[in-house]
Amino acid sequence: MLKNIIFDIGEIILEWGNKPIKKLLNKSDEEVNKILKIIYGDKRFKSCILGNLSQTEYMKQLINENPEYSDDIYKILSEEYQEKVLPVIKENLEKIIELKNKGYKIYFLSNITDVSYNYLENRLKILDLIDGGVYSFKEHTKKPDKEIFDILIKRYNLNKEKTIFFDDSEKNVKAGNEYGIKSYVFESLEIINLLNL
Repeated sequence: MLKNIIFDIGEIILEWGNKPIKKLLNKSDEEVNKILKIIYGDKRFKSCILGNLSQTEYMKQLINENPEYSDDIYKILSEEYQEKVLPVIKENLEKIIELKNKGYKIYFLSNITDVSYNYLENRLKILDLIDGGVYSFKEHTKKPDKEIFDILIKRYNLNKEKTIFFDDSEKNVKAGNEYGIKSYVFESLEIINLLNL
């Protein structure tokens, strides 16, 4: 019998990508893509995901190196604008709360930076609604590495056979299945309905 449901955060709880950023910056696709390449194409961003560099420190470095985009970099990476950069996908969050109210234990497993985590915890208070989670910047490891799945399963003493995992990334879903957790690509709430949860 299924007891535990693990969710990724990006593109399930929080919208992530060009669309909200383009709206925030009010610039052409070409300019937005250039700015996003500066930010997310840099290997230092991976260091933020792994918790080896704070997102605020990374932001300061990028602003020094790219003064012509200082305002844009600040808007994307600072704590101040997170609600616009990573808007909540309300219908998905409501469904997850509904699943929790049905008696399922809900966990998060996310590749996430300190700034995004603080936004979830302090401003949205979403982390108060769930049973636990494992976050890359705290553990210094990330999906699809087996180690991060291990941490979650052992920390919360979860039975793999009574657990399922949803992620928007096929490689993370593949890793979850290989680890021994039934894992599914989440594209919409339709997958929840198909599984009769």
